[in-house]
Amino acid sequence: MPDYIEISDEFKPTKVELLLIAEAPPTNENSYFYIPYNIGQTKTRRKDSSLPATIFYHYFDRLPKDKDEYLEFLNCLCKNGIFLIDISDIPLNIRDNHGINENNLNILISEIPKLKNKIKDRIGIIKENKIKFLLPRNHYIGKLQELFPESQYFSWVDFRMQTEIINNCK
Repeated sequence: MPDYIEISDEFKPTKVELLLIAEAPPTNENSYFYIPYNIGQTKTRRKDSSLPATIFYHYFDRLPKDKDEYLEFLNCLCKNGIFLIDISDIPLNIRDNHGINENNLNILISEIPKLKNKIKDRIGIIKENKIKFLLPRNHYIGKLQELFPESQYFSWVDFRMQTEIINNCK
């Protein structure tokens, strides 16, 4: 299994201005956000429920055309102080062929109380209003809101459909 923290640290800004937080790395290492890959462009913006599509549509209003452009997008996010971490550092499938995997959901929820220390250890101090949670489901939003009442919360589709273009990447 790859070291996801080490891989993501290649794109960690010197000073994180905006922290995006998702659930957990995927169990398929080939689709980890910080490992550039060719994204299929067959789904509409509304229907493409991948995390890269969610973030890239939001900040670039499109998907990267190839691995090189994917890398450019990651570097642009870094240059603009935008960084993504996961609640859990271990890969988890919260949804499987049978619906919600309760065991994995409970593992994820058990990581939430550790999140503030994890953020501090990983990136330092960041104002809570500079944290955006990207949630594919809302099973644990109440627990997050208890600990992070000033943060922002977005469903993936809502975040993907909003556009906040980054232009200063060259």
